[in-house]
This record gives sequence, structure tokens and C-alpha cells, in this order.
Amino acid sequence: MRYSRPLKLELKPTNLRQVIDNSLNIIEHQAEEQSVKISLIEHENAANILADSEVLRSVFNNLFINAIQAMPTGGSLNVVMSPDQNFVKIEVSDTGDGIKEENLPKIFEPYFSTKETGTGLGLAIVKRIIDEHSGTIEVESKKGEGTRFVVKLQNAEAHTE
Repeated sequence: MRYSRPLKLELKPTNLRQVIDNSLNIIEHQAEEQSVKISLIEHENAANILADSEVLRSVFNNLFINAIQAMPTGGSLNVVMSPDQNFVKIEVSDTGDGIKEENLPKIFEPYFSTKETGTGLGLAIVKRIIDEHSGTIEVESKKGEGTRFVVKLQNAEAHTE
């Protein structure tokens, strides 16, 4: 039901690092239990974006939880933030199971899931939130090698009303 409701975003300059740190805190314990190593690299001038931090947090919660679930026996979760013209690019990559090539075009569709449990709304909501923030999200994956999501969000300094 939440997916079908219009989003009411309060866009303001937001410290992206803080949003990502909060989301990483949620998975930290599970990552430790599963021997998943987390690395976060922040290039300078990459921190402030135009966003609704509460809504945006659910994007990274979802991406990080999915990554951890794809690595039940350990691996690496890497997050890289870097400036990219008028955007900030966030790369979230894991060394998990990966996504089958035929499923890649469908992963942002509502109710599509490859998991036995779950609603199939997680990545659909992620895509919608990114779209509402005038950003983009792309995915690359190789079965057995891992997955990489690339999110681009508007740089707060580059945005003009």
C-alpha cells in the first residue's frame, strides 16, 4: 500500500555520509555475524545532496540488507561516494551470489522477487524514491560474482530553485 501512495518529500541539503552511516549501522551486526567486510570510501566534495533524509534512508537500508542477504557465508560490501558533475554518485557493490541476467530488467518492477520470502517491493520502492529525488539508479550483476548498484543524486550546491 505504501508503494502506491504519493511521496511527500521535504528536499533540503542533506549530509549523504550521515544517511549512509545510519543505514550501515542497521546491518553492522548481521554483517559481522556473516563475516561480511564493509568498506566506505568518501571522495571529497561528495557529501551534500538535495534529499529527504528520512525517505532516502530506506533506499540504502534496502540496498545494504539485500547485499548482506546475498552473502550468507561472507564477502565484501563496498560503498563509494564521489562527485559526478551536478550529482553525487554512490556505488554499492557486493561479492554475493549476483542476479541472473534474465532477471536484471525486472528487479525494479513491483512484486518481482527471486527470494522465497518478501513482497518484491523493496527495489521498486528504491527506484521510485530515487526517481522522486530526480536521481538515477542502475544495476550490474554477474551470477556468482556479485552485484553493483550505481545511484546518482543531485548535489545540493549544484541545485538551483
